[in-house]
Amino acid sequence: INRYNMSEITSEFDDYRITPRVDYRTILDVEGPLVILDNVKFPKYAEIVNVRLGDGSIRKGQVLEIMGKRAVVQIFEGTQGIDNINTHIEFTGDVLKMPISIEMLGRSFNGSGVPIDSGPPVLAEKFLDINGQPINPFQRVYPQE
Repeated sequence: INRYNMSEITSEFDDYRITPRVDYRTILDVEGPLVILDNVKFPKYAEIVNVRLGDGSIRKGQVLEIMGKRAVVQIFEGTQGIDNINTHIEFTGDVLKMPISIEMLGRSFNGSGVPIDSGPPVLAEKFLDINGQPINPFQRVYPQE
């Protein structure tokens, strides 16, 4: 006897994606808040990375530019302590998302989406990509003088 309805089971996994997380130790250079990685396979623009330093601390960054097998990553918490021997960089396969909820109306947040008005944390109803949708140049209305 088949106790499971296959349409119900497959609908549970419709949004499931397998994304390999690749760990790199190929830091070429560190300049200010930027880290340049070499021999990176399939990086995505605006992809979020986790940076694990030699002391075990973790920082986050975002891919700003891709040049062949090189990627330029901006580290959000600064690059002090990052070296090319003990630092691991993991590409998450995801972009920066912001928790969104109706209770955000009238609240104040910093640039990372953390409340700065002494209110409670936001209980997210959705997580939305902060990059938005690309502009279609054919749909653009040009300004008239």
